[in-house]
Amino acid sequence: VGSEVQRRKMEKIEIRAYAKINMSLSAGKRESSNFHPIHSLVLPIDLCDTVLVRRREDGIVRVKCGNIPAENNTAYKAAKAFSTYFNTPGADIVVEKKIPVGGGLGGSSADAAAVLKAMSLIYEIEDFDAVENIAQNIGKDVPVMLSGEACIVSGYGEVCEPVEFETDAAAVIVTCPYSNDTSLIYSTFDDLVDPVLDCERAYKLLEKLRAGDLSGATAFMKNDLALPAYTANPEMSAIRDRLVKLGYHPFVTGSGSCQFIFTPSYAGAYSAAQRLSGAFNVFPVRFLI
Repeated sequence: VGSEVQRRKMEKIEIRAYAKINMSLSAGKRESSNFHPIHSLVLPIDLCDTVLVRRREDGIVRVKCGNIPAENNTAYKAAKAFSTYFNTPGADIVVEKKIPVGGGLGGSSADAAAVLKAMSLIYEIEDFDAVENIAQNIGKDVPVMLSGEACIVSGYGEVCEPVEFETDAAAVIVTCPYSNDTSLIYSTFDDLVDPVLDCERAYKLLEKLRAGDLSGATAFMKNDLALPAYTANPEMSAIRDRLVKLGYHPFVTGSGSCQFIFTPSYAGAYSAAQRLSGAFNVFPVRFLI
Protein backbone atom coordinates (compact mmCIF):
# COMPACT_ATOMS: atom_id res chain seq x y z
CA VAL A 1 0.00 0.00 0.00
CA GLY A 2 1.46 3.47 0.85
CA SER A 3 3.80 4.50 -1.98
CA GLU A 4 2.45 1.70 -4.15
CA VAL A 5 -0.97 3.28 -4.28
CA GLN A 6 -1.43 5.13 -7.56
CA ARG A 7 -4.26 7.35 -8.60
CA ARG A 8 -6.70 5.25 -10.59
CA LYS A 9 -7.43 6.57 -14.05
CA MET A 10 -11.03 7.45 -14.82
CA GLU A 11 -12.09 4.90 -17.42
CA LYS A 12 -15.49 6.23 -18.43
CA ILE A 13 -18.07 8.86 -17.65
CA GLU A 14 -21.69 9.46 -18.64
CA ILE A 15 -22.96 13.02 -19.10
CA ARG A 16 -26.39 14.41 -19.88
CA ALA A 17 -26.36 16.75 -22.87
CA TYR A 18 -29.23 19.19 -22.32
CA ALA A 19 -31.14 20.88 -25.12
CA LYS A 20 -31.90 24.60 -25.35
CA ILE A 21 -34.66 26.92 -26.46
CA ASN A 22 -34.03 30.25 -28.14
CA MET A 23 -36.62 32.36 -26.33
CA SER A 24 -35.88 35.21 -28.71
CA LEU A 25 -33.54 35.41 -31.67
CA SER A 26 -32.52 38.38 -33.79
CA ALA A 27 -30.26 37.92 -36.81
CA GLY A 28 -28.40 40.54 -38.80
CA LYS A 29 -27.17 40.64 -42.38
CA ARG A 30 -24.70 38.03 -43.60
CA GLU A 31 -21.20 39.44 -43.14
CA SER A 32 -17.96 38.96 -45.09
CA SER A 33 -17.20 36.01 -42.79
CA ASN A 34 -20.27 34.34 -44.38
CA PHE A 35 -21.92 34.25 -40.95
CA HIS A 36 -24.86 36.22 -39.57
CA PRO A 37 -24.48 38.08 -36.28
CA ILE A 38 -27.16 37.09 -33.78
CA HIS A 39 -28.57 38.23 -30.46
CA SER A 40 -30.58 35.66 -28.54
CA LEU A 41 -31.82 34.70 -25.09
CA VAL A 42 -31.02 31.00 -24.75
CA LEU A 43 -32.39 28.84 -21.92
CA PRO A 44 -31.37 25.23 -21.22
CA ILE A 45 -34.19 22.72 -20.82
CA ASP A 46 -34.39 19.28 -19.24
CA LEU A 47 -34.77 17.36 -22.51
CA CYS A 48 -31.41 15.66 -23.02
CA ASP A 49 -29.25 13.17 -24.86
CA THR A 50 -26.98 10.86 -22.88
CA VAL A 51 -23.30 10.78 -23.83
CA LEU A 52 -21.06 7.95 -22.61
CA VAL A 53 -17.32 8.48 -23.12
CA ARG A 54 -14.80 5.71 -22.45
CA ARG A 55 -11.02 6.05 -22.37
CA ARG A 56 -8.90 4.46 -25.09
CA GLU A 57 -5.14 4.03 -25.24
CA ASP A 58 -4.54 3.66 -28.98
CA GLY A 59 -5.41 7.15 -30.28
CA ILE A 60 -8.59 6.04 -32.05
CA VAL A 61 -11.86 7.96 -31.75
CA ARG A 62 -15.05 6.00 -32.33
CA VAL A 63 -18.56 7.41 -32.08
CA LYS A 64 -21.87 5.58 -32.15
CA CYS A 65 -24.79 7.97 -32.61
CA GLY A 66 -27.70 6.28 -34.36
CA ASN A 67 -27.34 6.43 -38.13
CA ILE A 68 -25.39 9.70 -38.20
CA PRO A 69 -22.06 9.13 -40.03
CA ALA A 70 -18.91 10.17 -38.15
CA GLU A 71 -17.91 12.89 -40.60
CA ASN A 72 -21.25 14.67 -39.99
CA ASN A 73 -21.25 14.13 -36.24
CA THR A 74 -20.25 17.03 -34.01
CA ALA A 75 -19.52 14.64 -31.14
CA TYR A 76 -16.90 12.98 -33.35
CA LYS A 77 -15.50 16.35 -34.44
CA ALA A 78 -15.27 17.43 -30.80
CA ALA A 79 -13.45 14.27 -29.74
CA LYS A 80 -11.01 14.43 -32.65
CA ALA A 81 -10.27 18.11 -32.06
CA PHE A 82 -9.77 17.51 -28.34
CA SER A 83 -7.46 14.52 -28.93
CA THR A 84 -5.41 16.44 -31.48
CA TYR A 85 -5.03 19.58 -29.37
CA PHE A 86 -4.25 17.89 -26.06
CA ASN A 87 -2.53 14.82 -27.54
CA THR A 88 -4.81 12.43 -25.66
CA PRO A 89 -5.22 8.78 -26.71
CA GLY A 90 -8.73 8.80 -28.16
CA ALA A 91 -12.11 7.67 -26.89
CA ASP A 92 -15.11 5.43 -27.48
CA ILE A 93 -18.29 7.51 -27.47
CA VAL A 94 -21.92 6.40 -27.45
CA VAL A 95 -24.67 9.01 -27.83
CA GLU A 96 -28.21 8.03 -26.89
CA LYS A 97 -30.41 10.52 -28.75
CA LYS A 98 -33.55 11.99 -27.25
CA ILE A 99 -33.22 15.52 -28.67
CA PRO A 100 -34.75 15.75 -32.18
CA VAL A 101 -32.12 16.16 -34.91
CA GLY A 102 -32.40 19.36 -36.95
CA GLY A 103 -34.99 20.78 -34.58
CA GLY A 104 -33.32 24.00 -33.44
CA LEU A 105 -32.82 22.59 -29.93
CA GLY A 106 -29.03 22.44 -30.11
CA GLY A 107 -28.84 18.66 -29.81
CA SER A 108 -25.67 18.06 -31.83
CA SER A 109 -23.96 21.03 -30.16
CA ALA A 110 -25.00 19.71 -26.74
CA ASP A 111 -23.48 16.34 -27.62
CA ALA A 112 -20.22 17.99 -28.70
CA ALA A 113 -20.12 20.03 -25.48
CA ALA A 114 -20.73 16.89 -23.41
CA VAL A 115 -17.87 15.14 -25.17
CA LEU A 116 -15.53 18.05 -24.39
CA LYS A 117 -16.58 18.01 -20.74
CA ALA A 118 -16.23 14.25 -20.46
CA MET A 119 -12.81 14.06 -22.11
CA SER A 120 -11.60 16.96 -19.94
CA LEU A 121 -12.54 14.93 -16.86
CA ILE A 122 -11.19 11.61 -18.11
CA TYR A 123 -7.86 13.06 -19.20
CA GLU A 124 -7.64 15.59 -16.36
CA ILE A 125 -7.50 18.66 -18.61
CA GLU A 126 -7.97 21.94 -16.74
CA ASP A 127 -7.22 24.41 -19.54
CA PHE A 128 -10.82 25.58 -19.93
CA ASP A 129 -9.88 28.47 -22.21
CA ALA A 130 -8.44 26.00 -24.71
CA VAL A 131 -11.55 23.81 -24.43
CA GLU A 132 -13.72 26.88 -25.12
CA ASN A 133 -11.64 27.66 -28.21
CA ILE A 134 -12.16 24.11 -29.45
CA ALA A 135 -15.91 24.53 -28.87
CA GLN A 136 -15.99 27.72 -30.93
CA ASN A 137 -14.26 26.02 -33.84
CA ILE A 138 -16.66 23.08 -33.87
CA GLY A 139 -19.95 24.98 -34.12
CA LYS A 140 -21.54 28.29 -33.25
CA ASP A 141 -23.95 26.79 -30.69
CA VAL A 142 -21.31 24.71 -28.91
CA PRO A 143 -19.99 27.47 -26.57
CA VAL A 144 -23.40 28.19 -25.04
CA MET A 145 -24.07 24.46 -24.67
CA LEU A 146 -20.67 24.07 -23.03
CA SER A 147 -21.59 26.78 -20.51
CA GLY A 148 -24.80 24.96 -19.58
CA GLU A 149 -26.25 28.26 -18.39
CA ALA A 150 -29.02 30.62 -19.35
CA CYS A 151 -27.25 33.13 -21.56
CA ILE A 152 -27.69 36.07 -23.85
CA VAL A 153 -25.74 34.98 -26.91
CA SER A 154 -24.22 37.41 -29.40
CA GLY A 155 -21.51 37.65 -32.05
CA TYR A 156 -21.89 34.63 -34.28
CA GLY A 157 -22.97 32.58 -31.25
CA GLU A 158 -19.60 32.45 -29.53
CA VAL A 159 -20.19 35.32 -27.05
CA CYS A 160 -22.15 34.07 -24.04
CA GLU A 161 -23.32 36.38 -21.25
CA PRO A 162 -24.71 34.31 -18.35
CA VAL A 163 -27.97 35.62 -16.89
CA GLU A 164 -29.85 34.71 -13.74
CA PHE A 165 -33.54 34.76 -12.88
CA GLU A 166 -36.17 32.50 -11.34
CA THR A 167 -39.34 31.34 -13.02
CA ASP A 168 -41.97 28.62 -12.74
CA ALA A 169 -42.64 28.88 -16.47
CA ALA A 170 -42.21 25.84 -18.69
CA ALA A 171 -42.77 24.86 -22.29
CA VAL A 172 -44.13 22.18 -24.60
CA ILE A 173 -41.83 21.17 -27.45
CA VAL A 174 -43.75 20.30 -30.62
CA THR A 175 -41.61 18.40 -33.10
CA CYS A 176 -41.83 18.22 -36.89
CA PRO A 177 -41.30 15.03 -38.92
CA TYR A 178 -38.92 16.93 -41.22
CA SER A 179 -35.73 18.49 -39.88
CA ASN A 180 -34.40 21.88 -40.94
CA ASP A 181 -31.01 22.57 -42.48
CA THR A 182 -29.68 25.68 -40.75
CA SER A 183 -27.70 26.84 -43.79
CA LEU A 184 -30.86 26.59 -45.94
CA ILE A 185 -32.86 28.58 -43.39
CA TYR A 186 -30.27 31.35 -43.35
CA SER A 187 -30.17 31.40 -47.17
CA THR A 188 -33.95 31.73 -47.18
CA PHE A 189 -33.61 34.45 -44.55
CA ASP A 190 -31.25 36.33 -46.91
CA ASP A 191 -33.84 36.10 -49.70
CA LEU A 192 -36.87 37.13 -47.64
CA VAL A 193 -35.67 39.62 -45.08
CA ASP A 194 -33.79 42.91 -45.01
CA PRO A 195 -32.62 42.44 -41.43
CA VAL A 196 -31.60 44.84 -38.70
CA LEU A 197 -29.94 43.19 -35.71
CA ASP A 198 -31.98 43.92 -32.57
CA CYS A 199 -29.71 43.86 -29.52
CA GLU A 200 -32.44 45.04 -27.13
CA ARG A 201 -35.14 42.41 -27.60
CA ALA A 202 -33.43 39.71 -25.53
CA TYR A 203 -32.85 42.13 -22.63
CA LYS A 204 -36.47 43.32 -22.72
CA LEU A 205 -37.63 39.70 -22.64
CA LEU A 206 -35.29 38.95 -19.75
CA GLU A 207 -36.65 41.97 -17.86
CA LYS A 208 -40.22 40.68 -18.26
CA LEU A 209 -39.24 37.18 -17.14
CA ARG A 210 -37.44 38.54 -14.08
CA ALA A 211 -40.53 40.57 -13.19
CA GLY A 212 -42.76 37.50 -13.54
CA ASP A 213 -44.71 39.21 -16.32
CA LEU A 214 -45.10 36.10 -18.45
CA SER A 215 -47.88 37.55 -20.58
CA GLY A 216 -45.76 40.61 -21.34
CA ALA A 217 -42.76 38.39 -22.03
CA THR A 218 -44.42 36.77 -25.03
CA ALA A 219 -44.37 40.11 -26.88
CA PHE A 220 -40.58 39.78 -27.07
CA MET A 221 -40.46 36.09 -28.02
CA LYS A 222 -39.75 36.90 -31.62
CA ASN A 223 -37.48 34.78 -33.79
CA ASP A 224 -36.23 36.37 -37.01
CA LEU A 225 -35.72 32.89 -38.47
CA ALA A 226 -39.37 31.90 -38.04
CA LEU A 227 -40.56 33.22 -41.41
CA PRO A 228 -37.75 31.57 -43.42
CA ALA A 229 -38.22 28.36 -41.41
CA TYR A 230 -41.95 28.24 -42.15
CA THR A 231 -41.27 29.11 -45.79
CA ALA A 232 -38.65 26.39 -46.26
CA ASN A 233 -40.58 23.73 -44.34
CA PRO A 234 -44.29 23.60 -45.27
CA GLU A 235 -44.97 20.79 -42.79
CA MET A 236 -43.70 22.98 -39.98
CA SER A 237 -46.01 25.73 -41.18
CA ALA A 238 -48.94 23.30 -41.24
CA ILE A 239 -48.22 22.26 -37.64
CA ARG A 240 -48.23 25.93 -36.62
CA ASP A 241 -51.61 26.48 -38.29
CA ARG A 242 -53.12 23.47 -36.57
CA LEU A 243 -51.84 24.64 -33.18
CA VAL A 244 -53.23 28.13 -33.73
CA LYS A 245 -56.66 26.68 -34.58
CA LEU A 246 -56.54 24.85 -31.25
CA GLY A 247 -55.88 28.13 -29.45
CA TYR A 248 -52.12 27.87 -28.95
CA HIS A 249 -49.42 30.38 -29.87
CA PRO A 250 -46.34 28.45 -31.04
CA PHE A 251 -42.87 29.98 -31.19
CA VAL A 252 -39.87 28.78 -33.20
CA THR A 253 -36.60 27.81 -31.51
CA GLY A 254 -33.34 28.30 -33.40
CA SER A 255 -33.81 27.67 -37.10
CA GLY A 256 -36.54 25.08 -36.40
CA SER A 257 -38.05 22.68 -37.15
CA CYS A 258 -39.26 22.36 -33.55
CA GLN A 259 -41.72 24.84 -32.10
CA PHE A 260 -42.61 25.50 -28.48
CA ILE A 261 -45.62 26.59 -26.49
CA PHE A 262 -44.81 28.78 -23.49
CA THR A 263 -46.75 28.03 -20.30
CA PRO A 264 -46.84 29.61 -16.81
CA SER A 265 -45.97 26.33 -15.08
CA TYR A 266 -44.80 22.79 -15.69
CA ALA A 267 -48.25 21.57 -14.70
CA GLY A 268 -49.64 23.69 -17.53
CA ALA A 269 -47.06 22.31 -19.94
CA TYR A 270 -47.83 18.74 -18.91
CA SER A 271 -51.57 19.31 -19.29
CA ALA A 272 -51.14 20.87 -22.75
CA ALA A 273 -48.86 18.03 -23.83
CA GLN A 274 -51.47 15.51 -22.73
CA ARG A 275 -54.14 17.26 -24.81
CA LEU A 276 -51.90 17.49 -27.87
CA SER A 277 -50.24 14.07 -27.71
CA GLY A 278 -52.83 12.34 -29.87
CA ALA A 279 -52.22 14.63 -32.84
CA PHE A 280 -48.65 15.87 -32.32
CA ASN A 281 -45.30 14.59 -31.10
CA VAL A 282 -44.74 16.68 -27.95
CA PHE A 283 -42.50 16.93 -24.88
CA PRO A 284 -43.29 19.00 -21.78
CA VAL A 285 -40.02 20.52 -20.54
CA ARG A 286 -38.69 22.54 -17.62
CA PHE A 287 -36.20 25.37 -17.87
CA LEU A 288 -32.92 24.59 -16.11
CA ILE A 289 -32.28 27.95 -14.47
